[in-house]
Amino acid sequence: MLMLRIRQAEVALADGRLDEAFAALMGDEALRAHRRGQALATALAGQLLARGRGHLAAQRLEEARGDMDKAGRLAGNATDVAALRAELASQMLRRRAAAEQRASLLAEARRHIDQDRLSVGERLLGEMETSAAQPLRSQLDQRQRALDAAAAGIDEALARDDWSAAAAHLVAARQEGLRGAAIDERIGRLRQMLLARIAESFAAGRLDTAQIILEHLTSVDADSPHVQPWKKALAQCRRAAQAVQEGQPGRAAQTLRRLRTAMPEVPWLAGEIEHCEQAAAALDHLATGALGLLDWASGTGFGPVAVLRESSDLPECKATCGGQHGLEDDMSLPERLLIRVDGVGSFLVLRGQRVTLGPISSSARPDIAFLIDPSTPPVAIERAEEDYFLVTGGAAGGAVSRRLLTDGDKIDLSGRCRLRFSRPNAASTSALLELTAGRLGQSDTRKIILMDREILLGAGAAAHIRAEDLAEQAVLLVRDGRLACQTGQPVLINGKMAACPAALPLATPVRIGPVSLIVEQA
Repeated sequence: MLMLRIRQAEVALADGRLDEAFAALMGDEALRAHRRGQALATALAGQLLARGRGHLAAQRLEEARGDMDKAGRLAGNATDVAALRAELASQMLRRRAAAEQRASLLAEARRHIDQDRLSVGERLLGEMETSAAQPLRSQLDQRQRALDAAAAGIDEALARDDWSAAAAHLVAARQEGLRGAAIDERIGRLRQMLLARIAESFAAGRLDTAQIILEHLTSVDADSPHVQPWKKALAQCRRAAQAVQEGQPGRAAQTLRRLRTAMPEVPWLAGEIEHCEQAAAALDHLATGALGLLDWASGTGFGPVAVLRESSDLPECKATCGGQHGLEDDMSLPERLLIRVDGVGSFLVLRGQRVTLGPISSSARPDIAFLIDPSTPPVAIERAEEDYFLVTGGAAGGAVSRRLLTDGDKIDLSGRCRLRFSRPNAASTSALLELTAGRLGQSDTRKIILMDREILLGAGAAAHIRAEDLAEQAVLLVRDGRLACQTGQPVLINGKMAACPAALPLATPVRIGPVSLIVEQA
């Protein structure tokens, strides 16, 4: 029987069935101890080493290691086995180094693609022929298509000189996470265009236009050092205008002189300074002349600020401002308003007890429509006394869920549309929704006010509309079917002083202290 097994193993070796011959030898100790079995083991080890070298040359490292291990078990640590082991170890080190290099290239390519440096990412991916790079190639193609579409929209707007549309396209691209050289280059072009327009408007004395253009520039390039000087210049102009409104033309002249030092080429500054100085001299003459002596004798003092503030209580103010601004006028106030505040932004105001939020293409048009997937289920926000609740569900007979909203809560309509709920002032039952991701359907507005009794306008985080230039808070409230403003600061409607509380007509410029705004039907 032993000779039969030896013969079977020899035949297997002769036929090239090396694994079968190896199994026969390793499974029979008596066969390995026989002289012919030992010779068979030596021959088999040689053929296993030869096959292992073939595997190694073909980069089949696992198969080469298997043959090397088998040859080692047959021949021990022979020279040929040690040589194959060393060569295999070297090949495995090189393969590991190559794998690490590929992983590093993939990581670097992913980083460049995420930062929209697509040409660099494409070059790195072109150096690899691995299936692991395919998902990145798909991502690169998708980003390239999105960038091309955004760039085409921006270029079209710039070509027709529509800087407002170009700014809107750039803001949308930023919200989608698009950036890189293509976007930066177009931001640079828009920046140069808007800076030139701001300079032209400022030099022509159209500060209102300059402010609007600056807001568009700030929306896409807020951190640019070119923006800051214009922000400071317009802020100084607002301070000078406020000083004039408060009856302090001397302080206004001082502010404008500082501005002229920084911008000596502006033509209208000299005339405005001269007028302010003349007004200051005239007021000084009145304060120290015959009329001033009466107030000096009574100890009440005489000052232009007192004169200006007292004028808002004069019965003649209604005739000066025009009857259309009186609270007696009855006009049904729309449930949806849009308040645009210069230098601050636009605010959508909803006055209902219940508002719905959902996709713009929904069959049931929501109160607040977003550019999201049409299949996104709508939600509602309800005000009950002083509390707000998020209402979800109820479609097709489903269960309705109500969750109490607290300050700082996040509302996720979809993966790309999120809002933040807040109650800026604990004493007010009006709430604020801030759009942190996504876009409204028909507006670039980012903040929505759910108005109950009032809207607070002022400096600091306790206001629904933050206007840092306001020295005193203003309250917007509904009275006699009109939106009215209650404040201690001067209120100008269409350039004319209004009594307090002042009714704010729609689509009419309003100025509260240094802050300009306009209220429109949304």
